Amino acid sequence: MKRYRLFVAWVVLVLVQQACNLINLAASQPTTTATPTTAPPSPAPVTEPSFTPVEHRIGVRVVDGTGEFYDRLTGEKFIPRGANFIRLDPQEKAGAGQVITFSTFNPGFYNHDEASQVLGQMHIAGYNVVRVFIESEGVNGLGDANGLNPAFMENVVDFLRLAQKNGIYVIFVKQWLPISPRYGEIIARQCCDTFNFANAIYLSPAGVEAHRLFFKDLVQALLQRQAPLDAVFSYNVSNELYFDADQPPLSWTSGAVTLANGKVYDMANPQDKQRMMDDALIIIIDAVRQTVLELDPTALVSVGFFAPQSPNPTRPGDARLIRTYSAIWGSTADYIDLHAYPGGDLTLAQHIENYEVNGMQVKPIILGEFGAFKSAFPSIEGAAQALVDWQVESCRYGFDGWLLWTWDDDTNGEVIPGTASGGLINDALSPVNRPDPCDYGSWERKNLAQGANVQASNWLPDQPMQNAVDGLAGTQWGAGAGAPQWIEIDLGTPAKVSEIRLLVAQYPEGNTIHFLKVRSAVNPFIEAARFEQVTRDGDWLIFKPQFPLENVQILRLETAASPSWVAWKEIQVYGEK
Repeated sequence: MKRYRLFVAWVVLVLVQQACNLINLAASQPTTTATPTTAPPSPAPVTEPSFTPVEHRIGVRVVDGTGEFYDRLTGEKFIPRGANFIRLDPQEKAGAGQVITFSTFNPGFYNHDEASQVLGQMHIAGYNVVRVFIESEGVNGLGDANGLNPAFMENVVDFLRLAQKNGIYVIFVKQWLPISPRYGEIIARQCCDTFNFANAIYLSPAGVEAHRLFFKDLVQALLQRQAPLDAVFSYNVSNELYFDADQPPLSWTSGAVTLANGKVYDMANPQDKQRMMDDALIIIIDAVRQTVLELDPTALVSVGFFAPQSPNPTRPGDARLIRTYSAIWGSTADYIDLHAYPGGDLTLAQHIENYEVNGMQVKPIILGEFGAFKSAFPSIEGAAQALVDWQVESCRYGFDGWLLWTWDDDTNGEVIPGTASGGLINDALSPVNRPDPCDYGSWERKNLAQGANVQASNWLPDQPMQNAVDGLAGTQWGAGAGAPQWIEIDLGTPAKVSEIRLLVAQYPEGNTIHFLKVRSAVNPFIEAARFEQVTRDGDWLIFKPQFPLENVQILRLETAASPSWVAWKEIQVYGEK
């Protein structure tokens, strides 16, 4: 996840160091060929489940060429709507010191009553899916000396039973394999000269083998505890699967690498490197799915991703590399879990281009993470509106489900949780309040200005006037000059306007005078509001008329006085057409 880059780097380092410590690394030059592992691992004996797993309630089917989720019991189409439920706490890490990591199911941290309350609240609001991380890299987390920590798994099963009681289906997500010799010994076979960091875990044949063993252990642990598997929505191969461009073998400029499919790839050839990564995605996804279905035949298996870095540039300087095309179009994954947040450096349309998902019909696609970063949305009201807009817009691209990041955790102060301000965001996305996720429904706060036609007195090349109505708090229109300046917004058709919100872009702070004027398509402007006060960067100026303004099509914002060059981060107009 984007929010835990330091944490992620530490986790990968621990896994790889653990693998490297289990073998005597040669002092010679790095090996240039990795031979696929053919011998199966020799794990500690695991008791096979003595009963047949129940059929999963939610499945995937294709209707008239379009894939969709459905309820196997009722036969009705199923639309996943819910949230990510996480807990983060300082944990003792392997070796020494602490790390802030997932603690949701850790012994001593898992809270049965709290989980029951949250799932009950989700149920009341009409949500039907919760996404949880079966992961914690503390010393008392998911992994132990023999594989999986029994006490951790007991908490997972307890949560699953609570979810079933509340009619909620659970997505199990992992990012890294548990820190355990059981999996580390397998990774060690091909780490760390030829495959290192994330490449050792997701690219190497040994990583595929270790993943198969982990998912076998996970499903067997659930079966042995007679967990209600019909409440499991899916197993996720990885929360956000990626490779490391600056680590072997992707950092090489020569040499050959062999994957688990037996194919050899030339590291001197950039196209071969990409083919290797494309093939590796299919190999690991299909291997995990096959392993899961051998024990749990009706389960769904998915994989998650953050946005690739092209064709629209994003995550500058980030060495984490992924292209999602082969996973979406070529793997056996039952559905794909994509992550996209409003208010960032990409529009939703640009996310779709980078993911190369547009046109996919047969395989369902969900927005497994979308939320509001505090840095992008100064107000909770603006965040709620942006998330509703994002969800409605995503329907045009065929998304089949939505999961907020997060239900009630602010991710160490970085995001606005759904429960903030009395649960405004959770209420805005609630299936009870908005039964159709593709329609605004009772959520009347549609920003009529977003994407509207704009004119202005002046603008800087890198701060065009369209930035004032792009729905992003991180961009701005800048006139590049002092007052007086103006900007006009044409709503396209007459509207009944109930509220206008202006997000200030200003430095330094000081006294300003702004005139807000409105008119119909043909009538002259009339002054609707005047703001004469001390303002500073990030302030909201809000105009709510006593009665909605009728027949408004064009708005003009004039700045008569300001201590800085005239600029606005965002202009929002709420009402109805």
